[in-house]
Amino acid sequence: MRRITKVLAAVMALPLLIGSSTVAATPGQRQRAEIISPAPHSQVDRSGSVDVVIELGPGVRPSKVVVQLVLRHGTARARAVDITRRLTFTAGRGAAMLTGADLVPGLSELRVSRRSGGRRAHLRLLDSSVFSWEPALDAATATRCDVLDPKRCLLPFPNDFYTVRDAATDTGRRVHLAEESMPANAEGVHIDPTEWNRNDGFSPGTPILTHVPGVDLRATGAVPITDIERSLDRRAPVVLIDASTGQRHPIWTELDSLAPSRDTQVLFVRPAVNLEEGHRYIVAMRRMRRADGTVIAPRRAFRLYRDRIPTFLPAVERRRPHMEQLFRSLRHADIARRGLYAAWDFTVASQRSLS
Repeated sequence: MRRITKVLAAVMALPLLIGSSTVAATPGQRQRAEIISPAPHSQVDRSGSVDVVIELGPGVRPSKVVVQLVLRHGTARARAVDITRRLTFTAGRGAAMLTGADLVPGLSELRVSRRSGGRRAHLRLLDSSVFSWEPALDAATATRCDVLDPKRCLLPFPNDFYTVRDAATDTGRRVHLAEESMPANAEGVHIDPTEWNRNDGFSPGTPILTHVPGVDLRATGAVPITDIERSLDRRAPVVLIDASTGQRHPIWTELDSLAPSRDTQVLFVRPAVNLEEGHRYIVAMRRMRRADGTVIAPRRAFRLYRDRIPTFLPAVERRRPHMEQLFRSLRHADIARRGLYAAWDFTVASQRSLS
């Protein structure tokens, strides 16, 4: 981890969807049950601890109530689990506690129904609440650290996630790094990002950094410095694309040879020639492999975008339209979204900003 911090510090020194599923009462009709918790469209804590609180209306007997937890809500793999017996009812209010062992990542739905009828009993839905659980994502830092690479804040880098719109700049962007996200020294003092935050993009010669756990570049077929031309091939696993032209930029790749362990090795994607000032570039990685040839699965955060998995995390959802635009750009460059391991974009600083 210290090695990653040093690498980031060195690079920094370079020049510079889903609608509500809650069942509401018809106007003038008394609602017979209400789910107080989990609230509709809420994001459950990473721990998976969920207080279940259900308020029953007059005439609804607890013995007639059925409570179900629908996992993978809205997908073909959805399944309902009856959790009725876990609730304790007191004075018309039912309560229980769910944990991470009860949930799976993604959307879940809590359903409260009333059993009616005799031998041919059926369930009448009284209320429901859809909520989300994403234990791999840290909501506390999601606005200042890119969830696409949780190994270290600021990865992947460079990255337009760490910029904001600014109509006063030549690129329309401005670097916006939070001090608490910057590398820190042994005393815990973070690098001051003020100078970087004046720029309208990143250095045209910057190496691109990310962490791919367990990657073997030879098994992946990633291009070394001795075979740069192959980075322009149609099936190259790691590519850098000019978003304006769709053209591929020559690159080469290497792992950090000074990292203390494979677990902390940063992957460097190095431009073979400097990038165009003021241009936006897209990094795309696919078919990343381990030494035994097995394909490394994308991180959950990237799958949320690639596979169109909704959440109720504002920091994730605000970025979704931009990611969709990025996937469209990659499709025009003949790179399918379904095979991607990761993708992100960044803007190179303008000539005026660099001068």
